[in-house]
Amino acid sequence: MPSLKIEERFPHATRVQIELLVEKYNIPSDWIEEIKEKWQLDVITGYYCKPGSKYDIGK
Repeated sequence: MPSLKIEERFPHATRVQIELLVEKYNIPSDWIEEIKEKWQLDVITGYYCKPGSKYDIGK
């Protein structure tokens, strides 16, 4: 069961690019804030990665 709003629309997403979500998919700002709060930012790529996924950068 999805725990984030973004997972309801994109259930297989493990990393996302915020600009793309906003520009192409018109994802609302509260969804974006939820991603920024709960996912990890990869400062090299600029993508937010889902914790525990293969893209998880660890802390």
